[in-house]
Amino acid sequence: MTIFFTIVFLIYFLFLLLLIVGWNRLNAPHRPATEEQQYSLSVIVPVRNEVANLPTLIDSLSKQNYPAAQFEVILVNDHSSDNSDVIARNLIHNLPSFKMVEAKAPGKKNAIAQGVEISSGEIIATTDADCELPVDWLTSINHSFQHLKVKMLVGPVRMKSGDSFFSRLQALEFSSLIGSAGASLALGFPTLCNGANLSYRKERFTQVNGFDGNVQIASGDDEFLMRKFNDQFGAESFAFLNAPNAVVITTPQSSLKDFFRQRIRWAGKWRYNSNPTAKILAVFIWAFQWLWLTAIGSFIFSSFDYTIAILIIVKVLLEALFLSYVCSFMKQKFLLTSFLTLQLLYPLYVIIVGAVSRFVTVSWKERPV
Repeated sequence: MTIFFTIVFLIYFLFLLLLIVGWNRLNAPHRPATEEQQYSLSVIVPVRNEVANLPTLIDSLSKQNYPAAQFEVILVNDHSSDNSDVIARNLIHNLPSFKMVEAKAPGKKNAIAQGVEISSGEIIATTDADCELPVDWLTSINHSFQHLKVKMLVGPVRMKSGDSFFSRLQALEFSSLIGSAGASLALGFPTLCNGANLSYRKERFTQVNGFDGNVQIASGDDEFLMRKFNDQFGAESFAFLNAPNAVVITTPQSSLKDFFRQRIRWAGKWRYNSNPTAKILAVFIWAFQWLWLTAIGSFIFSSFDYTIAILIIVKVLLEALFLSYVCSFMKQKFLLTSFLTLQLLYPLYVIIVGAVSRFVTVSWKERPV
């Protein structure tokens, strides 16, 4: 048993070391391939039942440090039932580059596709309605697209840690996803991205036929599109928005019930992922959580085993090192209490969500998923 533990842990350690190498490779400075030019940018925001979040969203977009004549904001109302459309129209009535349109078909992907269709920008930037955008967000996006080979730009997203311990746990766990997305991208394996900070060339979106083929799947407006770009243009067509002043801020879930609903929705899309590498990685990470809990249980309840103890220590140290790099980049506190708590809670959550997502239908914003 100890030999089996050692082999699997060593594979996981290799995975962590690759993430660390990849993340540090991201932070290497890059020079634009051409002289700086100002692209016309279109920001697409699908909106469904976001009354509480719209003031912050629109205020942050209105303060962008980018020429007003060079960008537009298209809010697409996805059949809200809480007067989001009325609130949004009131908030943007003095902002000529902002517009609100009604979605023709339900669903986030349909809303984004409709926004892209009516947009005038060369570059499409998407975010979510519950986000806050830093003032240099669009400037940083424009700068990264100076590299003509870049067709899709994956951006960092930070979750507000808030005052509650639950929100701090969510923030740290979420940072691990963003770190994994950036590191794997640097290594030439684009597997993760987040639609709250994602941008791409409009002509390339049209070239891959947008969300055709997966529009019926509730989630995955970001990662399925990434897969299409990767299949069509290759890994070299991606870049990570490695600018700390372009980190998008989002909000954590307020309750455990909403948290699990969100994560079940996210996990449900993995069954449709056609990439074998991504599938193998997802299964390995899921299975490793079982082994991690077994190792903890063995260490606590069985006779002391130096090998298991060393494996546990190395695993914790490597994860802490990786997360500290990511948190530093995103100007987020690396909280040791949250990190150690997640060592026990994270595997339970991954195992439960991974299993339940294949069988359970949840409601998200008053829609079954």
